[in-house]
Amino acid sequence: MSDTKLGIFDGGAEQEEGDVPSADPQIKVDYEAALGRFLVAFNKLDYELGMLIKMILLYHHQRDGLIQRSAFEAEYFWKVHNLELLSLPGGRHQLEAKLPSLLRDIGAFRNKIAHGHFDQNPFDGSFVQRGKKPAKPHAFTTGDLDAYTKKCEQAWNDVRHAEAAYWFDAMPTQSKGK
Repeated sequence: MSDTKLGIFDGGAEQEEGDVPSADPQIKVDYEAALGRFLVAFNKLDYELGMLIKMILLYHHQRDGLIQRSAFEAEYFWKVHNLELLSLPGGRHQLEAKLPSLLRDIGAFRNKIAHGHFDQNPFDGSFVQRGKKPAKPHAFTTGDLDAYTKKCEQAWNDVRHAEAAYWFDAMPTQSKGK
């Protein structure tokens, strides 16, 4: 019988009995901070996406409160889907072609990290994100979280730009001389 045992890290690396975890605790602190920044940016984008959908509905004279509320309160992926339907080619305002796929990419990443578990090797500090399929962990870094935070901020700017186009188009115009 061996005097080694499986480590507490799910990676299954063997550790000698009596080994003391030596990973820098700052790794987890940095991960938590990056995750928080991403989730704040994502929530801001999600909210603004609902506001854009409400503005598009108002632009098309759809003032039914139930429709507006259900569009605004929909889950993120439904908002992206609704936005695509409301912005089909031929309308006066077109979304940037890349925006829907960027929004879907951000949403998929958000689901991986929001529904996963931070699993850190206490000896070397490496970590993975384990989701519903623990055998297929998602490896990423805090830099990846920061990159997706930047993607959220860019998408938020694009959504705000589209919202402004609808907002100013919906405003009544005054003719000169009146």
